[in-house]
Amino acid sequence: MFNANPKILPTPHSIEARHRADLEEEDINVRPWDPGETHPSSSMPALQAAKCAQLQGEPVFIRFHMALFKAFFEESRNISDRQVLLSLAKKAGLDVEKFISDFDQGLTEKEVLAEYEEVQAQYYGWGVPLAIVADRYPVMGASPIAVYRRAVDLSLASQSG
Repeated sequence: MFNANPKILPTPHSIEARHRADLEEEDINVRPWDPGETHPSSSMPALQAAKCAQLQGEPVFIRFHMALFKAFFEESRNISDRQVLLSLAKKAGLDVEKFISDFDQGLTEKEVLAEYEEVQAQYYGWGVPLAIVADRYPVMGASPIAVYRRAVDLSLASQSG
């Protein structure tokens, strides 16, 4: 369903996102991308895989979600590669047979695309991932924690004022 593309290189945007995440992320040790490793060709497989993990419950989803971040940011692993996603599913304690079945059936692909289209309709020009604070303040990707705090502060101020 998806394959690694060995010619994909990190974009300036992804390099900047890694730098921002390195400055602010507490639980992840962000490292520069290893130039010898294949960069993900798309975030879609990882997004679908995360939704498949979510079907198995919140605790295992959280473990899988963190495993995805660590694989990408710490280990320079290609999270668009099927074998990488399967190894992360095993490591997170997912029911791997169910995970494979759900993924291969495309159970979550439509949900991921629908969420993307919904956000694009409301917040045109924003990328993936995108966090919306209080249905009003968009924050894109690996933004510094200060940006997220500012969105929360603005949200709280608008509720009290």
